[in-house]
Amino acid sequence: MRWVAALLVGICAGGWGCGSSGETALSGHLIVACADSAFPLIEREARTFMTLYPGARIDVALADSRGALVKLFNGEAGLAVISRDVGEDERRAASEGDISLNTYRIAVDGVAIIVHPQNRVDSLSLAQVSELLGGKVGSWSEVGGDDRPVVPVVRDRNSGTYEVVRQRVLAGGDFVRGVLCRTSQEVVDRVASDPGGIGCVGLAWLKGGRVKALRIARRPGEEFVVASAPGVYQNRYPIRRPLLVCTTGGAVEASPRAGFIAFLTSQKGQMIVESEGLAPDTVPERVIQLKQELLTR
Repeated sequence: MRWVAALLVGICAGGWGCGSSGETALSGHLIVACADSAFPLIEREARTFMTLYPGARIDVALADSRGALVKLFNGEAGLAVISRDVGEDERRAASEGDISLNTYRIAVDGVAIIVHPQNRVDSLSLAQVSELLGGKVGSWSEVGGDDRPVVPVVRDRNSGTYEVVRQRVLAGGDFVRGVLCRTSQEVVDRVASDPGGIGCVGLAWLKGGRVKALRIARRPGEEFVVASAPGVYQNRYPIRRPLLVCTTGGAVEASPRAGFIAFLTSQKGQMIVESEGLAPDTVPERVIQLKQELLTR
């Protein structure tokens, strides 16, 4: 595969590992290659970090999950943020390139199944979602909606969202041919303008009320759960995935990437995760329980 070969080109032997001259954990320049689903979160985290530590400059570069890892492995970024687990082929490429890959989970995200606000369908099982996205069901009337064609709005194959849905909803199958979008924003825009549209986005893209997130059940007859941080944290919402920060090399203490990783996993960083509608990695469970109680009242 050509993309695997690209991972092994131009690897930085130590530039990111030990930090540039004059850099510290709280000062210096850092490039973060960030998956689209995590982009709003990481941009906000970076702005907050730079406000707290004016000596630091963090540039967040938009990518898909696979592209973010390519940039990391090729030394074009100090950190990669991806919206899925690292694939076996990616780990193998790192090993073949003698790259030490480290990952840190900063949040747990849910993949929301979104439709137009006027769509009468509110709840679906995973099997029904699979039939809609896989092309077995072509009209919304077959799942309780209006007699209107189903229009799948999908991300490209390199995105973490595409891969998570393909594996966990379509059981390794593929999406039916639909409207192809490069970003989550494009998915939201298209679904918001098409009464027959159905798409998949991370929780951070539900703000604004332009689309409706369906309640999803693991199996027919089981509980329908809303796409939310409490549902994700408690493992009740069925389509979950980690947000991972990935880095290469050995010690990172003398570089701003060390400071930014520490900030992302700190209480302040995790509070930002929560405020973006995601499930923090280290939030006390009681906080999540209280939020769930408020949602169900």
